[in-house]
Amino acid sequence: MWPFNRLSVFWKVFIWFWSSLILLVLVAMVTWMLVKDNINYYAADERMLAITQKIARILESDMYEERKRRAIRGLLRSFEPPRRQDPSNEFKLFRPFYLVDETMRDWRGGPIPNAAVGLLSQTQVEGRVAVYQDFVYIAGPMVTQQGQRYRLVVSQYVGRFKGRVLLHIAQSFSVWPLLAFLSASGVMCFMLAWTITRPIRQLQFSAHQVASGQALKAVDHIGNRRDEFFELAQDFDAMAQKMLSTVNSQKQMLSDVSHELRSPLTRMQIALGLLEKSISENEQRHFQQLLNDCELMEQMIAQILKLASLDRGQIFESEELVEFFDLIEHLIQDVQYEADRHNITIEVDNQTGQPSLRLLGYYGLLKSAIENCLRNAVKYSPQQSTVSLHIMQTQRHIKLLICDQGNGVKEEYLPRLFEPFFRTDEARTRELGGAGLGLAIARRAVMAHQGNITAQQRSDGKNGLCIVVELPLSRVRESS
Repeated sequence: MWPFNRLSVFWKVFIWFWSSLILLVLVAMVTWMLVKDNINYYAADERMLAITQKIARILESDMYEERKRRAIRGLLRSFEPPRRQDPSNEFKLFRPFYLVDETMRDWRGGPIPNAAVGLLSQTQVEGRVAVYQDFVYIAGPMVTQQGQRYRLVVSQYVGRFKGRVLLHIAQSFSVWPLLAFLSASGVMCFMLAWTITRPIRQLQFSAHQVASGQALKAVDHIGNRRDEFFELAQDFDAMAQKMLSTVNSQKQMLSDVSHELRSPLTRMQIALGLLEKSISENEQRHFQQLLNDCELMEQMIAQILKLASLDRGQIFESEELVEFFDLIEHLIQDVQYEADRHNITIEVDNQTGQPSLRLLGYYGLLKSAIENCLRNAVKYSPQQSTVSLHIMQTQRHIKLLICDQGNGVKEEYLPRLFEPFFRTDEARTRELGGAGLGLAIARRAVMAHQGNITAQQRSDGKNGLCIVVELPLSRVRESS
């Protein structure tokens, strides 16, 4: 059953309803055939014809009558009713074969079943079969007995389950009505499955839009309906509106608080500057700590305000052609001093095969995004290790991989690395500095270029983390 579980809801609903409908029709047909009293006619198969021909040859042979009876009884032993069957009149009157003349009389003078009479009344007699209740009657060839011609009719008990009979009746059906039924039922089940799953897909689309920060109403996409799905869409809209309102109010509050903190922070920095000349040497260490804390607060406030402006879609620079390889080279030069302090080597692997690459983008945002990723890689790499940058081109993107050789990040934390203030290890983060805003800003900056940024474990068997930045090829411009 596991492949079925991997199907979408649409195909599950479609297959279940269609299979149920077909099974219901088949059960109804079989039940009708088993309980009805009408006589069914169809063509005999090769086995039936072979038996009737053998019996005809035996009857017309020169064997003694006793040998004929034994030979025929051996051929038709499987045709007789089981002996454990209740000895009703119907089974007492059972005869394995009949020889019927033109006046519909048996040569032995016994009664002939109505089904056999109906079979012999058909336009085409030889090679035909009549089914009535628990018995099958097979019309064989003409047989000469004592100078008179008789039609051979062989009878067979089939019981309540007529598997072979049902197969013959099914084969006698025309394929066009069957195809018409399958087509009509398939279309109906398809429409039913589509009607059920369409609002689910619309709600899924609305959920994706809300997750990407867009405000829309699911009821506008659910269609002209007033059922439970419409009520679900209304509840979804109410939930999304409440969620977006809460998130926006939190962002606004964070931005407002950051603005309000700038003024007292500026006054603190001015006061510290005035006090710098009047403090003693013993107080210098504490004074320097205050300066560092103020500088850290200023950087954090600047990052928060930058993140808030990017969330609002406010970009305070114009697009320009950015020489991508030159940008990478300048960033490496800026970060090289910090890397040299820990004996960390920065390597660049250009797999594009191009000497230059020009992108249409925001230079400051692009520089900030890649710099944050590169500084993080240096920050969390051990001493005497390597930070590698791999630049490659796919069918749709320019891809930049920034890989370190640190301890890496747990798999469940990878999607959350780009959330503001998220920390995987608070002790390590405090020791190394940072407020958990760098990758969040990098994500917004890359998204402003219609790109994507993700985190993954290294795939070369080494410890460490890789940040993958993808920028669309639509932003690449020919070098002039």
